[in-house]
Amino acid sequence: MATFHKEKIIFVHIPKTGGTFFTSQIVNFSMKNYFNSVNLFGYPGMGLLLKEELYENILKDGQDEKKIILKSKKFFKKITGTYNPCTQHLSYKIILEYYNNVYDLDVSNYEAFAFVRNPIDRIVSGLYRKKIKDVESFLSTIKKSLTDNSPEMYKKFCHFQTQASLIDGMKLENLIDVKYLSSNKKVKNYIEKLNRGKKNSCINKNESSNQGKDSYKEFKMKIINNFSKDISDIYREDLLLYNKITKTKN
Repeated sequence: MATFHKEKIIFVHIPKTGGTFFTSQIVNFSMKNYFNSVNLFGYPGMGLLLKEELYENILKDGQDEKKIILKSKKFFKKITGTYNPCTQHLSYKIILEYYNNVYDLDVSNYEAFAFVRNPIDRIVSGLYRKKIKDVESFLSTIKKSLTDNSPEMYKKFCHFQTQASLIDGMKLENLIDVKYLSSNKKVKNYIEKLNRGKKNSCINKNESSNQGKDSYKEFKMKIINNFSKDISDIYREDLLLYNKITKTKN
């Protein structure tokens, strides 16, 4: 996720839904510019907020950066069960709680948006990326982690969180089907606004090259033929949500 306090916008990054492509369109969005989980915990995950905004918009009189880091660690340990969750993929509700508890800042009035994807396609993409061989065993572990709300779900398995849990509390009209990412007017407006008048000279027009690969097509067919029912059972709520979203025009 990424929070832009100047524009009062929150981007909730659901794994494998084109979020990396979207953030690549934003000039200021880079690891070096972010006060994120790398700075906080030494864990590779992009998120939280721009460094400049930490000082200009967030830290209040008397607040100290080191104390903020300590409060952040304690917060994540309490909420997720781990000191170093993947902050790139935090849920909307955790984002609200984070700013409220750590910075004493209410961001519930910020405009929050996210991209969503067909649940089966999303999980197939995640399994392919992770190079999972024993899919049956892996899906069983994911199901247990989701059921138990295990800390592993916020760290090791963060790419397999449910879309429904990540966007709970958000407005339905701000959930954009990833199929329309490159043509959606609202997405173009977000990019223009968040670039703050600057142009991105390194636009990556190819969000993912995996889908065109023969190995990916073969892998996807194998998963759909053998595990589509298992995935549908685990992500039943996501399927219902996605069907609801696709009935509206993106």
